[in-house]
This record gives sequence, structure tokens and C-alpha cells, in this order.
Amino acid sequence: MLYFTPFAIILISAIFLIILTRKFQSNAMHIDLGIIFIIVCAVYGFVPAIGVLLAENGIGFIEDNRMLGYFDIESVYYIQTLFFAFFCSFGFSYCYIRKKSEFNAQNVEVKQKYLITTISVYLMCLSSVPVIKYLLGVDFSEDYIGSYTELRNYPIIIQQIFGVIDQLTFSFMIATVVFALKYRPHWGKYIFIALVVNMLYASVSGGSRTTAFLGFIAYVVASSILVRPVSFVRLLPIGLFSLVLFMAAGYWRGQTGENPVLTAIQGGEFMALFVNSVDLSEHILSGEAANYVHRLALADIAKMVPSQLWLGQKLDPATWYAETFYPDYYAAGGGFAFGTLSEAVMGFGLGDAIVRGLLLGGVFAHAGNRLMGRNTTIFSVFLYVWLIVICYQSYRDTTFSFLARGIYQVIPVFLLLRFIGYAPGQKAYA
Repeated sequence: MLYFTPFAIILISAIFLIILTRKFQSNAMHIDLGIIFIIVCAVYGFVPAIGVLLAENGIGFIEDNRMLGYFDIESVYYIQTLFFAFFCSFGFSYCYIRKKSEFNAQNVEVKQKYLITTISVYLMCLSSVPVIKYLLGVDFSEDYIGSYTELRNYPIIIQQIFGVIDQLTFSFMIATVVFALKYRPHWGKYIFIALVVNMLYASVSGGSRTTAFLGFIAYVVASSILVRPVSFVRLLPIGLFSLVLFMAAGYWRGQTGENPVLTAIQGGEFMALFVNSVDLSEHILSGEAANYVHRLALADIAKMVPSQLWLGQKLDPATWYAETFYPDYYAAGGGFAFGTLSEAVMGFGLGDAIVRGLLLGGVFAHAGNRLMGRNTTIFSVFLYVWLIVICYQSYRDTTFSFLARGIYQVIPVFLLLRFIGYAPGQKAYA
């Protein structure tokens, strides 16, 4: 089988990324869903490729305990080939189906009661978690990792309630940002300052850096749609700033390695996801994971159904991976993401990666065509921003995990808006 080396991956994918970006983001316009996902894929693919390239030339090493400083180069090349196949198939599918946006922000308005409602629900969700934990007598963890084990011994229904509140907090945060920017565009500078401060606080305090960064990204995307279009020239420094700060936050939390740059590249979030796929490919070859392939194939469907209604035991890929192969780490509160490449490894390999890329590209392109068309409403804008913010999970978690998230995050926002008078298909004028 022909494998792509790290250098080839970086070079060919970079050329492909430039072509796509010039097609969809060269002129000032709203930030495009497909371009953001392509950039996400590029980061998740480029950073590990650079880390491997440096390690091959004696610069640093793969700082992941699963590799123990060593990696099988053939497995690495195999996973990078899967990345390249997924990356290109998504890009071609998206380019073929995506149409030029006809969206006009002047046609979208938001009523005051929509904004007041979303702010109220967001604040209620945000404050309810510590209150409920206190009433239940939950022992609050002093660190971020420990927060994952706080509820592990409680009944599944309690864990589900906290999970739903967490998802509602996230979606209503995005709705608040979108509605506020449209209702009062001049509030943008205050929202920007608040979100940047939140990012910095999460970075140094050990809080949830992902949620903080996603809130900032939601602001940038919503601003490009509702306030001022953005060109790639302006988007690039914003993206680089967010990426550097995100990686720095990861280094600050881990405090490992003498060289922070090498640690960020060879031992951070992006390398960890890449190592998942390499590690799983080794487990597949040894036969340790063969019995789980058919059960993992239904993971995205299972996520849409509560455990009480699912026939049999639900199998979350990320939880299964950590609990099966690294039980001590899992018991201590640790965990891994899973990744679409790991799904391909557990499936049909190269063909699986190509099909996933083609299908996801088609879904995202149709979503962009529909949500950013002539008849866009404020809810359509919210849904589009939400998709852009959450799209990285289609690479980091499972390919279609956004469908399950949509049930718990998007539908409640829609139902609440309907309850207070929002009518689908009609512009919500003030």
C-alpha cells in the first residue's frame, strides 16, 4: 500500500487548503463552514505530521505515554494516509455541492424578548450546576481532571441531568452571542473583551479552555455574518492567535517537557488524537479490538437515544477506548477523544475514510446552502454559527456526533423560541 510521508502530507494538504480558501474565503464575506472545518482538519493533521517529522530527525520525541517515546513508522504513515484521504474527499465533496452564499444580514432581525430569554436561560443553567451539586452533597473537585469523576458514583439519571444542563449552557451561550450582536451591534466590543478575559482566565486557572475558546469563536463567526464580513487576511491572525493560546493553555495545564514549543507540537491535544488512531491500529492488528467493530459502528445513532431506551449496553467510543486499554488512567479521571480517523481504523480503513469525507462534505455543503440562503432567519444564523463552532467534533469525536448534539443543544433553543412567538420561515423583525 502507498503511504504518504509527513512531508508529503503537509505539502499536498497545504496546497489543497490554499485552493479551497481562495475559492470560498478570498473576498470579504461571512466565515464559511467548510473552510473552518478544512482548517480544523489541517491543524489536527499538520501538527502531528510536523511532530513526527521533527522526531524522525532527532528533534524532540512523541510525548505520549502510549508511545513511550517510540512509534512504529509504518502505522504512523498509514494513519497520515487516512488523514489525507479524508481531508481531500471532504474538500472535493464540499466544493462540488456548496453554492455561493446569497445571505443578506439586513434581512435578519431579532426581537428583544428572544435576547432576554436566551440570556435568562443561559444564566440559569450556568448557576444551577453548583447549586444542584451542593444540594446533592457532591464533593467538588479542586482540579479540572477531577471534575470528570465527581459524579461517576451517582445514578445514571443524575449524570444525564448534569450532561443536559451542560449542553444547554453551551447552546444558549452561543444563542446569546448571536442575538446580542444582531440586536445591538455596538455591544460587540464589550462581548469581545468579556470573551477574551474568559479565555485567559480558563487558560491560567485550569478551567474548561475548550468552552471558553468556542465562545470566542462563536463571536468571531457571528460578527462576520451579522456585523462586518471578514476576509481570509483578517481571519488568519485571529485563527493563529486562538491556536497559539489554546496550545499554550494545554502546556500550562500539563506543565510537561522542557521546551514548550516541542511539547505543544509533540505532546498536546493534536498529537494525542493522532496517537489514538496509531494505537488503535496496533490493537486491531493484534486482534484485541476486533470484537468491538460492529458495536462502534452504531455509536452516532446510540448517542441520540437515552441509555434507558437503548436496547443493550451503549458503547461510547472514547470511553470504551480509555476503559478497555488504559483502565487505571480512566479510573483516575483521565480520558481520550476518539476521532474520525480512529473510526476509519475500526472500520474499512482507507475506503472508510474516503466515504466519511465525502458524506460529511455533502452534509456540510447542503447545510451551508440552506442556512445561508435568501430566506435566512435569526434561528438559521444561530444554527449556522453553532455548526461552525461544533464542527471540530466531527474530526475529534465521531464523524456525525453533531447530530446527537443537535438534539440536546439546538432543538431546545428552537422550542423555546417557538414558545415565545418565533415562527419558522418568517423573519423575526423587532
